Parts: sequence; C-alpha cells; structure tokens
Amino acid sequence: MSVSASSAEGVVCTPHPLATEAGLVILRQGGTAAEAAIAAGAVLTVVCPHFCGLGSGCIDFPHSA
Repeated sequence: MSVSASSAEGVVCTPHPLATEAGLVILRQGGTAAEAAIAAGAVLTVVCPHFCGLGSGCIDFPHSA
C-alpha cells in the first residue's frame, strides 16, 4: 500500500501515512524536497524499519525540477 499526497507545491509518496504526513509538514513550512524526503525517511525508519536501513529496499531519487 502506498500513500501519496500532492498539491501545486509538491508531492509526497511513502508506504506509510505518518511518513507522508511528515514530508507534507516540511513542505508546508517552506522546506525543500530534500528536507521533506529526509523527514519522511526518518519516520519510515521508525514505523517501517524493514523498508529503510542497511539491506532494505528504500531508494530515494532526488530530482531537481
């Protein structure tokens, strides 16, 4: 299951709603996409530890628009 949210300002997509919300909070406060990705990744480390960390399937693809 993937949870995503989008707006005119950005998009956040993660496999857990709390991680998606963390990324959205950063974007709403004027943060960058990289900062939102770090926040979402940090939350995923807690709520879905099997997705992030050594030997996991968490891959981030930063893209500059």
